[in-house]
Amino acid sequence: MKFIIAPSGAASDSLLWIAYIMIHGLERFETIENHYTESNTFKFDLVEMIRKHKPILKANKIKLTGLEESLVHKPFIHLETLQAIVLCKNISLCIVQERKYYEIQNGASSGTAIIEKIKGKYVLYRCPDKIKTEYLQYIRENYWLMESISAPIRPISAYKLQDLVDISTKLGLPVANIIPGKFGSIGTEKRKTKPELYEAICKCI
Repeated sequence: MKFIIAPSGAASDSLLWIAYIMIHGLERFETIENHYTESNTFKFDLVEMIRKHKPILKANKIKLTGLEESLVHKPFIHLETLQAIVLCKNISLCIVQERKYYEIQNGASSGTAIIEKIKGKYVLYRCPDKIKTEYLQYIRENYWLMESISAPIRPISAYKLQDLVDISTKLGLPVANIIPGKFGSIGTEKRKTKPELYEAICKCI
């Protein structure tokens, strides 16, 4: 059984508050009296923190200016900002979106935080390490690992036909077209072409 924290109400920026909980803990989050004030303080603390870790950002091709813009001037932070935060704080994180996922690894799997997008909002899973490890194994075996957060898939030329078939299968997408039979007869399957598979994958992600 998984236990989920879904910040809501005043804490509408789910990714920001998930980062807050991962850094400061659930108990501190639950004692916040003014979410607006606390969120602003937390954002400015994050800006100072990421400025001190420019080499990490550079190594992961993340631009500092974009992070500061997200934290200071935008109402919600994005996944790229969360990625920078966990990299700088040395936190391992698995981000799940339907049948695809992205991992940021900074240690053992048992210490990996798992967030998942459910009904348009991200939630943070809290459960015993054994359950977390089993769920991570299931995700890795059955879901598609995205290339990156900002560019989940490479150009079509980087893939063989079988690669796209494997990705489609993990995303739960059909790999063949059904051609209806004449006069009510049983239809036949025609395997999708490489461009058809790639187009379907791009629409899914």
